Amino acid sequence: MNALNISPEWGKNIINNKKPDGQYIFKEHGIITAVDVTDGEVTVEKFNLKSQADKWLIGIPAKNADGKWLNMPNTR
Repeated sequence: MNALNISPEWGKNIINNKKPDGQYIFKEHGIITAVDVTDGEVTVEKFNLKSQADKWLIGIPAKNADGKWLNMPNTR
């Protein structure tokens, strides 16, 4: 699934209302916000690069704006 590029206003509305289902990306103040809405659950992450947001949304390891790695496999 490709994330839909949307306005910050629309993004905040989706986050607040938890719909419609889908994946969304918007940019505000130089930061990329990725939003994943699945079955009424909303997950939001912020990134410095759109490429990292795209990776996170499809489940590939990616580094968020705080430098934290996301989608890392459990290695035990």
